[in-house]
Formats: sequence, structure tokens, C-alpha cells
Amino acid sequence: MYRIAASCLLLALAACSGPSAEPPADRRDAAATVDAADPGAARPGPARDAAPADRDGIGMHSGGPGGMPPPDWWPADIDLPQGHVIRQAGSSGPDRLLVVTVRTSGAALHHEIEQAMQGQGWTTANASQSANGAGMGSFRKPGREVAAMVIPARRPDEATTITYRLRQAAP
Repeated sequence: MYRIAASCLLLALAACSGPSAEPPADRRDAAATVDAADPGAARPGPARDAAPADRDGIGMHSGGPGGMPPPDWWPADIDLPQGHVIRQAGSSGPDRLLVVTVRTSGAALHHEIEQAMQGQGWTTANASQSANGAGMGSFRKPGREVAAMVIPARRPDEATTITYRLRQAAP
């Protein structure tokens, strides 16, 4: 008798614990979070006009694994290294930002960037480089300035990252 009662109890528990038509609580919570999110807070996908500022003056757009084309606002007189991939473009107040990756060592990029900028008529305001290839260069033209920060790859299979900041120069 005891075995029959225990078997019936186990069978009843198994029947009650089957799949539910309602999603689990963690999925309901995630769906509610997505529904409540501000639709202007995130804007995935590449955009040629990637610099419009969101309500707080900051706007950033990502190009995904394949990168993205240069935004319309990016000046033609700021050369990007050979083989670059644009990863992000955006704005932060009056600044315009562009993040690119390239399969070149950080140490080699400093010279390439400086030569390209000077070839376009920019003057070097300052430049610094560490032993591992990390560093920054600042370049000026009347009314504009560009800073290029180089972050070298940590491993041979990774790319070097360069963040460009374009802004109106102080008089």
C-alpha cells in the first residue's frame, strides 16, 4: 500500500511540474525591462550621420563586426590608417568621436598618423608614446584640433584601437 501511495504521489508531482504556458519569471522581467526602456537610449546599427546628439548631448553608434562607413561629418583632411575598420562614431557635446581598429602595432601607428596628418596640413601640437606603443598625438589647424589616442593590442590576434576626438579649437 505504501509503495502505491508513493508512486501516485510522484506521478502527481511529475504531472504538475510540466511545462507552463506562461514564460518563466526571469523572461517576464526581461521583457518588461525592454518594454519600459527609453527607445532613444540605444541606437544600434551603422548610420552615415552617426553624430546627432541624444537628449543628454551624447550619441554613439556602433558598426558591428564589419565596421561602418565614415560618418558624413568626418572631415576628408583627417586621414585614417590603411586597413582601418570604423567601430564607433558619435558625439559628446561639441566633440566628434571616431573609434577605429587596425592590424598594425601601436608603435608603428604613431609615425603613420603623424605623417598623414602633417601631409594634410595639420601641425603637431604634442605627441607622446610609451614603450608598449600606447600614446597620443594632438594636431591643429585654424579653428580645429584633433587628438588621436592609440591603445595597442594586448595579444597578437587582437587589433590596435585608435580613438579620434575632433573639436573646435580654442582661439
